[in-house]
Amino acid sequence: MQWRLFGLKAHRSRSGIRSCHPAVESMESRTLLSTGTLPGSGSSSALAPGAVASLVGVTTMGALNHAPTITSPATRAFPLGVFTSFTVRTTGSPTPALGETGTLPKGITFVDNHDGTATLSGSADALPGTYSLVITAANGVSPDATQNFSLVVVGAVLAPTIRSGDHASFTAGSAGSFVVTATGAPTPALNEVGALPRGLTFVDNHDGTATLAGTPAPDAGGTYPLTITAANGVVPAATQSFVLDVVAVAPARVLRLQRFGVRAQPTRIVLTFDEPLNPTAADLKSNNVFRPVVRGRGQNKPRQAIRVASAVYDPATRTVTLTTSKRLNINRVYQITVNGLAPQGLTNQFGSLLDGQRTGLPGSNFVMTFTGKASLKGIPVSG
Repeated sequence: MQWRLFGLKAHRSRSGIRSCHPAVESMESRTLLSTGTLPGSGSSSALAPGAVASLVGVTTMGALNHAPTITSPATRAFPLGVFTSFTVRTTGSPTPALGETGTLPKGITFVDNHDGTATLSGSADALPGTYSLVITAANGVSPDATQNFSLVVVGAVLAPTIRSGDHASFTAGSAGSFVVTATGAPTPALNEVGALPRGLTFVDNHDGTATLAGTPAPDAGGTYPLTITAANGVVPAATQSFVLDVVAVAPARVLRLQRFGVRAQPTRIVLTFDEPLNPTAADLKSNNVFRPVVRGRGQNKPRQAIRVASAVYDPATRTVTLTTSKRLNINRVYQITVNGLAPQGLTNQFGSLLDGQRTGLPGSNFVMTFTGKASLKGIPVSG
């Protein structure tokens, strides 16, 4: 242990012994005779005989707190497109925390390592030039340290070019995607101008690519002209005339109607379709309504409707079997209405609504009048 003698004030006591008292008593103090040896000093004290001194022991102490200082250089070059790392260094006690203000070039990050250092790193993907930052180090001891830092992006630039094809084809009602690709330095941003069909989106991936993706609406068939642009700040920007084709799928139609159970109860009506249906829509009982026909007119009052007890779709045969809640009279005429309207009408596997009127366009009800003597072979639907 090391010892230090602080300012001592001496006086004589009644016993005749001269004593000394320290001017500061906030640290550990010890008393020893003047003839003693200061601990750790290896020499005798200089006090007069009989005097008592109060000594302050200075134990091993940590470094005193002091304000931070940034010691690393105030500039660094980052080559365009090349991974580079730079360490910001500081001194100070306690260990300073580091931060930065200013716009970093794309691709570069600033991370405080919580040990008095911070790291600027990444692959610069921005136009060459000087990016001015202010780096700050703080540890609670004033003043904070600040440094005006220059991050210099260097390297050759390249105007953008769109490399991907200028057309894509989607099928209405089916999911699809197309990737637009562009090159350039810095990495180009991509955009499109033109009306997209419902269900498709164009998204810039911020890596020189963009994705055209989604499920076109069943009624979105057609050709869509678009203009795709790639820009990175280097003149000229790249443009491409792009053609998006959405192939319309023919909507489902009813091919025939068959009746079973003429003398049994209940009656089963089987509808055959020309293409696969959406099973969920095909199994909805509410999509099918039967009504008796009087003098050529269907009876539309709610109480006159004949309820459908079940509707079962068979994907293998593309048929829907409807079981009525009561037997249909063999000598009467009936009307069936199959819902082909949004939002819950029958749709095909691509989501296109039923073409009940056989016009080639989706979104219409199938309505048919038949007799109770309907053939087991089925009544073909004309048109």
